[in-house]
Amino acid sequence: MAEAEHMVMLMRDTKLSTAKAYTELACGYARLGNIPSLIKILNDEPQSDTNLLRITKVLGSSDNSRHIPVVLNFLTAPISANEPEISKTIAELTRTNQITGALTIIKFFSLNSTMKDVMRNFINSFLNELIIIKAPKTDITKYAVDFMGYEPLALSNVAETALKLGREDLCYAIFDAMREKGMEIRPHYYWPLLVMAHYNTGEAKIFAILQSMKDADVEVDFDTLCNYVYPYINTANPRITLHRMVAMNLPNAIIFLPLLAFLLSRNQLRDVIDLCENSQHKISYKELMRPLVGAYFDTRDVQNCVKLLTIRPNGQAFISMFFRILLSTNKSKFDVNDLQLFMKEFAKRNAKISRQDANFLRKRFLNNFTDLLKNTNVLELLESLVDEQIVESVLSI
Repeated sequence: MAEAEHMVMLMRDTKLSTAKAYTELACGYARLGNIPSLIKILNDEPQSDTNLLRITKVLGSSDNSRHIPVVLNFLTAPISANEPEISKTIAELTRTNQITGALTIIKFFSLNSTMKDVMRNFINSFLNELIIIKAPKTDITKYAVDFMGYEPLALSNVAETALKLGREDLCYAIFDAMREKGMEIRPHYYWPLLVMAHYNTGEAKIFAILQSMKDADVEVDFDTLCNYVYPYINTANPRITLHRMVAMNLPNAIIFLPLLAFLLSRNQLRDVIDLCENSQHKISYKELMRPLVGAYFDTRDVQNCVKLLTIRPNGQAFISMFFRILLSTNKSKFDVNDLQLFMKEFAKRNAKISRQDANFLRKRFLNNFTDLLKNTNVLELLESLVDEQIVESVLSI
């Protein structure tokens, strides 16, 4: 350092620029923890905010973090202007495991009550880097909880990042902390875990995650089962699949409908019919309309489409909704002959609809097929389905 100081003096005497030299000298003092000399330079040779943050990083990297506030007090520009560089400094210190330095910077700015928005960015940058360097889950969880006063979403943000990076152990630790704080743990938080289990472990892990959701009183909802459980477990025999789910003490009202929707998405109409015929579980037809229409266009299985809609008394009320969706989808792939097949099958199964629904369908049929209906008995078959005693319609749903 003595040689460096001598060199600066020579540069000053020869009128050479000393700005860079003083910055390097300041960094040297910071590295040695020579704070009096560092402060003298900062007072005598003002440094840019960029250089001040560089000096801050040196302090944080050399076990001199406690002196960081001294340097930060020399910043001249508004904090918002320096926010990217400050976040970068926090991230770099964290990435090199200089946690104390990063925390010192964050705590310094936390003392300013006007810095709440900026503080959130600093905190999230810090926590994200901790996850990336695979810091212990207990440390990350503790910091996230400690910072919730400045960033209420700290735990949720950590959970989201941990899920993306496959830190399953951290996810569960964060979920526990969220429960302790009375925060809601939503089903979709588990979706990445289920996807990872499918690719890395297999079916047993899927069931283990389901059990953990159940144990944590997290709702096992329709989307979770339909899109992230049933696609990843063996459904070759849907009856066995259903029994396995029942064995987990999951209510039939929760597990049955998503299984039907999933099977329809795979065009397994016959399996859906089999499940419905061999159980008394309630069917919420509204949730099945779009997958049923999709299954029809893929299979052209009119008989089983009609059978599903008439297998329960409440299904017939959704005939009009089924046609509304069907006639709005792939119009070029559905002609008047297809419509005639449907109407004959509904009449064959003695389906019944309300006058309101019949009037709606009549208008739609005429609008879609106009003169083509003249050579069919579609409208007559439609009229035969009307039961004047039925007054309700699901079309308003």
